[in-house]
Amino acid sequence: MRIVAVDMDLCEGHGKCYLTAPDLLRPQDDAGRAEFYADPIDPADTAAVRRADGTIAGCPERALTWAEV
Repeated sequence: MRIVAVDMDLCEGHGKCYLTAPDLLRPQDDAGRAEFYADPIDPADTAAVRRADGTIAGCPERALTWAEV
């Protein structure tokens, strides 16, 4: 199982990730930095993996990565 990890040192709160995938990420603080709040993603769930991959790739600061849980 995997989650989308947010590097808070890189995240600048653009909000593109949680606008793209509101079922996976949401604003974490007043600066707009993101947090992953969904259940861990099963690698067999190809739709969820594709959505997360797109969100990770779309981060302008490259603050999002996959993390194993």
